[in-house]
Amino acid sequence: MGFEVGNSMYFITGGLDAGLLTDFSNNSFFVTPKVGFSAASIVRMYYGYHILQNPTDFAKIGNHRISLEINMAAFHNFKIMP
Repeated sequence: MGFEVGNSMYFITGGLDAGLLTDFSNNSFFVTPKVGFSAASIVRMYYGYHILQNPTDFAKIGNHRISLEINMAAFHNFKIMP
């Protein structure tokens, strides 16, 4: 789930990730709201903040996340790769 706001090449973008952390003896559901910057839908840089259901089970996992996404399918659309 996400959104994009901006002109045709550069966007402010965001979304919401959800998942389940596990070490096979403990587990914790988490959600991560994120906001970031997108360049032509090829490269995206996000800042996210993990919200854990059971934060004490995974005390060594930080709440902050910075991620870089590269959309390989967009290379074909922009004629960067054959």
